[in-house]
Amino acid sequence: MTMPQSSSKGSWGFVVFYVLVLAAFLFATISQSKHEKEGVRLSDETKQEIAAEVSKQVSEKIAVQKAAEDSAKKPVEYPDFESIAGPTMRKIEILKDFKTWTPDADIKKAAVSRKVLVDRGQLAKGYILVRASLNDRPLTLWESVYMKMGNRGGHLFRPQTLKTPPEDGVTTLLYSLQDIPFLPNVPYSDQRSPLHVDWFNLFKHGSRIDVLVYISALRPAVLNEISLYYECAEGSDCAVSLQ
Repeated sequence: MTMPQSSSKGSWGFVVFYVLVLAAFLFATISQSKHEKEGVRLSDETKQEIAAEVSKQVSEKIAVQKAAEDSAKKPVEYPDFESIAGPTMRKIEILKDFKTWTPDADIKKAAVSRKVLVDRGQLAKGYILVRASLNDRPLTLWESVYMKMGNRGGHLFRPQTLKTPPEDGVTTLLYSLQDIPFLPNVPYSDQRSPLHVDWFNLFKHGSRIDVLVYISALRPAVLNEISLYYECAEGSDCAVSLQ
């Protein structure tokens, strides 16, 4: 039978108290025996001081141990964001510090094109990380990042980004290549229902993937970063490059 949580906490507190008292008593007894052999008898006040010091030290060690255990049990808040920083993940920087906007809806002047090459091997997983800003601030609801891979995609849907740590001055978006949520046209709105596209199936050996990206905005905005993160399948020496 599982004990109620409050009983469990009470039992833990009793064990700690018992350990502290026992440790203090044993240390005081040993110290007294040692001093008696040397012809010195400890006063009650000295015994209490020794017991208090031992209790303090044991209590501190238990607190450190418990904090370490609690930290280990704490759920990971940003699993995918932490994953892209892992030792097996590789990174290709598609774009950095690119100024872009769409006055008069002139997409040709706003957009930039790149080509991603799958040189060899098989990928196990992949992510797209986007960081964008306007006047060193995050994008408002009036701006949106438009991105296509292999002519698939649109205005990236921000409410369905994977969780990332808060960052001042930029909008940070992180998506699995398998599930890219997007709006096919403007106006951009967080209240609309997005479509979804799978970019991961484009990343096959020998593929050449066209990338088109810009920010839909009536004021100059910046694509601070667009990066592709990928991990090779087990036993595969995969490689992706940028043309």
